[in-house]
Amino acid sequence: MSQYHFKFPDEQTAIEFLEKYRGVDEDGNEIWITGSHDHALVVLGTLYISPNALFYGEEEYPPLPPEVVALAMGDPLMVASDGFHVNLIAEELPAGMHLGYVAIPEFPKNVWL
Repeated sequence: MSQYHFKFPDEQTAIEFLEKYRGVDEDGNEIWITGSHDHALVVLGTLYISPNALFYGEEEYPPLPPEVVALAMGDPLMVASDGFHVNLIAEELPAGMHLGYVAIPEFPKNVWL
């Protein structure tokens, strides 16, 4: 199995491309199917970063965008990153997946057990 990180423009786009990982609960609500014998799915949604978090353990983060540095000079805030994020472990990419939505995070934070 392979691990994939996706960054979609919004949740609706994620739902369209990851339709095979959607289902209906006992009340008729659409839900994400987060695990089965052939996949594991983590729906992260919007990621938030602290502009004051400049270090990760002993490793230094890459340079921050100017707007984040400007925020770091003031009160500590959480800043929303772009996109709707989903991580997947599966045998292969879902059929029809647009490769532009496959992300390669520099510092992945997800730990699969």
